[in-house]
Order: sequence, then structure tokens, then C-alpha cells
Amino acid sequence: MPRIQSNVDSEATYTYVRRMKTDPRTSPRATAEVMEQVAQLSYSFGFSGNLRPAQWAALRYFGRAQEAARTVSAFADHNHTSRSSASQTIHVLVGRGLLVRRPAPGDRRSHRLDLTEEAHVLLRKDPLQELVGSIGEMSERERFELAERLEQLLKSLMRRRLARRRAS
Repeated sequence: MPRIQSNVDSEATYTYVRRMKTDPRTSPRATAEVMEQVAQLSYSFGFSGNLRPAQWAALRYFGRAQEAARTVSAFADHNHTSRSSASQTIHVLVGRGLLVRRPAPGDRRSHRLDLTEEAHVLLRKDPLQELVGSIGEMSERERFELAERLEQLLKSLMRRRLARRRAS
């Protein structure tokens, strides 16, 4: 809800709050369905450049991760996926010459993964740019508010996921 800045804003704010309480588009279910559509459409852009969305996510991750975090396990944790699934994704990217495995310093059992030059070039055409462009059309205030709400939502979903895992 927008902050009330003056008495002139009070009627507009009251109308906004009343609409929020009665407008079916603002129900948690309707909001979740719109978010699902945004997620699905964004996901569909990921089938480009002969890659799948999970492979794009891996390239993005390894392109920005600190050196110590460039491991299969760290990627799996970040992407909320299993080690097996992360390993399969990485195996394909190594096979395509987009990632290279290097021995981790000080640990012969572990490997660090780095992007190849070809991967850097490919990331210039990252399909996530479609979503970035749409978000870029928002005002700075709208982007800030969206980021805050999405962070809240992500934390809540992560707590729910943890609770479900503990219950099972």
C-alpha cells in the first residue's frame, strides 16, 4: 500500500485499500497464478541457443560465483536441486565445451568449474535478458518494491520447503 503523503492522498489510499480487499485479482491464489505465468514464460525463453533452462542457470551461476563456490554441490544448493541433477547438467556443459573442470586447490577429490570463452560469448545472448528488459521498464521505486516482496516470498517459500522436508 502506498504511504499517505498528505490529506489529498487519503481518499486515493482509501480507495486503493478498499479495492485491494474486494478485487479478485489480489487474492493470494490469483497472485500466485500470475507469478506462475511469469515464471513459465520466463522459463520458456530458456530453450534457446541449443541449451535448456537448467543449463542457462548453471552458466549464470558459474559466471558469477566466487572461486570456492564453483562446485557441483554449491550449484545444487543455490539452484535448489539434487546433486545428481546438478551433476548431469554440468556433465552436459563440460561435454559441450562450455565448462571446464579444474582440480580444487588443496583437495584432490574436489573440482572447481569455470566458464570457457565460448560460454562467456554465449552468456551475452542470455535469454534472461527478456525478463531483465521487462523489469527495466519499471520505475526505480517499483523495482525496489518488487525486489523486497520477492525476497520476502523467497524466504517464506524456503522456510516452507524446509518444514516439508522435516515433516517427511
